[in-house]
Amino acid sequence: YQSLQRVKNLPSETLIYCTHEYTETNLIFCKMLTNLDNSPITGDNEDLELYENQLRSRREMALPSVPLKLSIERKVNPFLLAHSLSQFTYLRELRNKQ
Repeated sequence: YQSLQRVKNLPSETLIYCTHEYTETNLIFCKMLTNLDNSPITGDNEDLELYENQLRSRREMALPSVPLKLSIERKVNPFLLAHSLSQFTYLRELRNKQ
């Protein structure tokens, strides 16, 4: 949680290069979260819809989803949107079950 708080405070134009291609799996997880009460992502998250469309377009062109833009991740990444350590832990436990 604390590490992601540091990442969250980096400049918006920061690019994130992850070592695994989990973006589509994470998107499925985010969409599942829109139906839960204790979720930082709501069902009317237009940023999530836009992100999904952009991701699908990139994947259809056989392009990787990375690097990820921090400015976008701040809007759609549930772990960056978590308001507290307890909410982050709750999300992490849900994600670990998938």
